[in-house]
Amino acid sequence: MLETEWEFYENNRDELVEKYCGKYIVISGNKVVSAYDDENEAYFETIKTVPLGSFMIHHVMEEEEVSAFSIYRCLKFNILPSKANIPIFR
Repeated sequence: MLETEWEFYENNRDELVEKYCGKYIVISGNKVVSAYDDENEAYFETIKTVPLGSFMIHHVMEEEEVSAFSIYRCLKFNILPSKANIPIFR
């Protein structure tokens, strides 16, 4: 679930940071569907046209934000952003 979206983000991170830094982007499949200034707006606008579970919303920043949720998500889906500098213990 959402491996395709994470892979797209990781493979295109530099370009996405350059184009969308500071924005919340919506990725579905292998493309950016839209970009917003606000996470809630990104979610509520996206669910009007894109089915739940088929997209991810990510806050594009120069440095990756690390939160408990992002660590949980990485562990659950066995993915780790390549630029993240966080220790993972299993």
